[in-house]
Amino acid sequence: EYEEEDVKADRLPLERSLLWLINRMGRLARTELIRDQTNTTKRTYTFRYFAALTALLPAPILSQSPYLLPIISPLHRTSSSPDQLPTTTGDYPTAPVFNEQTELRDLASQVLRLVQERVGVTLFSSVLNKVQRHVEGVRLERRERRKQLALVDPELHAKRKFRKHENDRRRRQEKEADSAKRRRRGIDIIVRRAPRDRRETQTKK
Repeated sequence: EYEEEDVKADRLPLERSLLWLINRMGRLARTELIRDQTNTTKRTYTFRYFAALTALLPAPILSQSPYLLPIISPLHRTSSSPDQLPTTTGDYPTAPVFNEQTELRDLASQVLRLVQERVGVTLFSSVLNKVQRHVEGVRLERRERRKQLALVDPELHAKRKFRKHENDRRRRQEKEADSAKRRRRGIDIIVRRAPRDRRETQTKK
């Protein structure tokens, strides 16, 4: 019993340090998501760290809710967030930026599936529900602030609404341009392969 108590006591500082690091990484990811979704560097490294941590930690330790909540929260926020354009004036992101955001969402979804596999569906769903309720509460509060702003400062509210519509319009244009580029690339590949296919057919004859 004395040896078991010593092991538990020695493990506490390490677990507290790990919890601090997880919280710190999760905070960095959330800050990047809030301030500039077009930048994916911090979240990419954070999610890769979470993936490695999820794979290496023993399931009983990983299943502790203090670890799961700060891991799942930024992953869920990113996996459910739409493509984002910068709100400042200047150059708008091109197709590669949207590709980076799509790849980041895919990475977040993959890590979420890995966490679910390690801790089980029941515990994962319980923590995810907490995160979703918190996110919905924040969104509801944000909507209420926008309504109040429309009453207090209609001009500023109109400017923000117009900027949002402009961002949505540019986002659609960028996606359409990306889709068109992919289609052209596919046609070019087919055209380039056609002469080679004809030569191969003639050779076989």
